[in-house]
Amino acid sequence: MTTTTSRSRYALTRRDAWRDALAGDHVGAYRRFRTAAALAPSDAWRVLALADRAALARELGELLTAADAIGEAEELADRIDWNATSSDERCGLLLLAVLLAPQTPAWAQARLDTYNSIATKGDADAAAPSNDKHQRAAEAYAFGATAAACGRASEAIPLLGEAFELYRERRYDWRAVAVALDLHELNGDAALLAFARKRALRVPHSWLARRVAKTEARDRC
Repeated sequence: MTTTTSRSRYALTRRDAWRDALAGDHVGAYRRFRTAAALAPSDAWRVLALADRAALARELGELLTAADAIGEAEELADRIDWNATSSDERCGLLLLAVLLAPQTPAWAQARLDTYNSIATKGDADAAAPSNDKHQRAAEAYAFGATAAACGRASEAIPLLGEAFELYRERRYDWRAVAVALDLHELNGDAALLAFARKRALRVPHSWLARRVAKTEARDRC
């Protein structure tokens, strides 16, 4: 199997896993995430699949499963030479930061420091924002979520706002909803919750709909 074919199978499997999750087939999503990890063409790509599984588990309230996947991803990330990875592969560091931020913001910041320190080939400033909109959205989300967890709301709000607009612009609806809910928690913007509610109606059996419902219930208290 060529590297291109391997990466394509991996990417399609990850995509289908999230489609399963949005359809409410969480068991199927877990299964596909495990398959994606096995298909990963590199350890850096495997970190992404593990982070996906952890993210879904946390959204479903399965905290032990989430902790196990995060731990596995962290151990793997510690063994990777991130300077030798592509910019796409390095998104694993960003996803790890988002996962780590709520409980261990210092660890999340350490992953972002690694991300910023990487000498990107052909890029004079490795810390400069990415020109790729998808990657820039992932950057803004990770840095915003970490800033929020560290109590730096004034820094977090514009970053999360940028991530939200980029995801919405690209019609990456479920990520836009996730960011909108995080941002709503910081600034109380009712329009963000309305956006999330409208999008969640399209996937009523998903973890996303559950999260919107929990946010609405908390706001009513």
